[in-house]
Amino acid sequence: MFGIWKPKDCIEEIRRLEYHTGFPSGVNLHDPVFNGDKFEYLCAISEFCNPSFKIPLNIMDDTIKNTVLTKAKEFLDSFRNHEGDLQKGFIMKAPFVQNKQGFSLFHFQTYEQLLTKLHSCNVKDSCALGKLHLRDTDVFPYLIIQPRMISNAETKVVLWNGKAKYVSITGRLGILRKKTNISKLQLFKFAEDTWAALKKGTNGAFIGDGLTRVDCFCTFDGKIIVNEV
Repeated sequence: MFGIWKPKDCIEEIRRLEYHTGFPSGVNLHDPVFNGDKFEYLCAISEFCNPSFKIPLNIMDDTIKNTVLTKAKEFLDSFRNHEGDLQKGFIMKAPFVQNKQGFSLFHFQTYEQLLTKLHSCNVKDSCALGKLHLRDTDVFPYLIIQPRMISNAETKVVLWNGKAKYVSITGRLGILRKKTNISKLQLFKFAEDTWAALKKGTNGAFIGDGLTRVDCFCTFDGKIIVNEV
């Protein structure tokens, strides 16, 4: 729906249904996973995730803008070797995006490259949104930057009512097929702990009583982390 509606407007309209009979309703309409508000659920389960920095877009106040950029540079300096010496910089991604549709992952290494990308988001038409004269800043309220993983091998765990049931491996590179010494039992426990942390971290807003999928990466030192929920 990018180019027709703005995600932020959609969330505001959905919340008008808070007291209507139906599903979801009530507090569940504030579920950041349901709403696709990625940074919000990353914050709720920060101990399970890569370090993440939120860059608000469309900031009108120059003082606030400069403060955000200064903090972004500090983030890059702090986590330049988070994945070890082989880390290849950072990634930028957008909230409300599924399967990279609407915003492609952007890989970068320097602060100057980050500034160039942010400028492009403001002034250039996006080729990922399928509509002329639409820029990333017209759609997304913020962007997220994270250290880039050395290995992009990803394993997706499917849970039912908070209990891990199945493993869906992306291609041939799932973390259970890499030499990580991670067992299926460990992976399932991690996914279940993530589910429980989301329930607690969102004050019960997380809609977990049904199907949930936790997408997992493995760090260079063998730690499981959440990519997406």
